[in-house]
Amino acid sequence: MKSLYYKIIALLFLVIAINGCKPDEAINPKKIVPIPGYNDDNTPNTGDGLPLGPQGTVEFQIDGVKTTYTNVSYEVFYPHTPQAFVSPETGQINILGTGANPAHDLFSLIFLNSKAGTYDIFLINAIDLFGGDGDDAKVKVTTFSDGLLQGTFNANLTGDDNKTHKVIGSFNIKM
Repeated sequence: MKSLYYKIIALLFLVIAINGCKPDEAINPKKIVPIPGYNDDNTPNTGDGLPLGPQGTVEFQIDGVKTTYTNVSYEVFYPHTPQAFVSPETGQINILGTGANPAHDLFSLIFLNSKAGTYDIFLINAIDLFGGDGDDAKVKVTTFSDGLLQGTFNANLTGDDNKTHKVIGSFNIKM
């Protein structure tokens, strides 16, 4: 009879052990909402950013917080001119925007070309974040004619906290 009890106890132990070790259902979000301009699947950065804002604006979004500057301008250094000393073969475009406090609310974007297309960003500064050359930062110029400069940008910038922040934006400037 003892042998039967041992077999029943062993069987109960196995049943409890097997039923008690079922893996729980995965705790994953049920709905994934993409962040505009962000990709984490190693696809190349195409420079896509925010939709164009009204004419005379630079708009950018840092970690989901959108900022719009209306005091904006750009400067073009055409190829083979003395001003284009950083990139004499392609020229360069500098975009500048300031907010209410120009000492702190500053946006600047420099890329080494002077025509429509997608390019690496040479330097970008958005408030207190910096980045550029070598940071997979891209600008896409969609329109550059008759004094109108329009496009988007997409970059990962670093702040004083040494953390990376996703910055996407657009510019729509008429000079």
